[in-house]
Amino acid sequence: MILITDEFTGHGTYYHTGTEVAKALGLKDSDGKTLGRNKFYKLLREHGLLMDGNIPYQYLIMLDLVILHQVRRGNYTVNMVLFTDKGVSYLKNKFKPIENNDVIL
Repeated sequence: MILITDEFTGHGTYYHTGTEVAKALGLKDSDGKTLGRNKFYKLLREHGLLMDGNIPYQYLIMLDLVILHQVRRGNYTVNMVLFTDKGVSYLKNKFKPIENNDVIL
């Protein structure tokens, strides 16, 4: 989890990283392995939730499912997709398997 504090109000909000969400959902690939961050992002791109470069579509941001957080590392800026609690619930429902043994990829 990452705590992001609003500089004007001082209010902090916790967000989930892609790695945390991938593990929390427990989705499995065709080999029966739990999806990691990279395969999870690939799955989200295949289902039209992320664009190339793992940038979320605007409607996901407007629905308060994800945020795009910019982190400065040295001389460059990295864009991080962070998921709200609402976004995690949305993904749980979207990828809920019919049976426990269903494979997503």
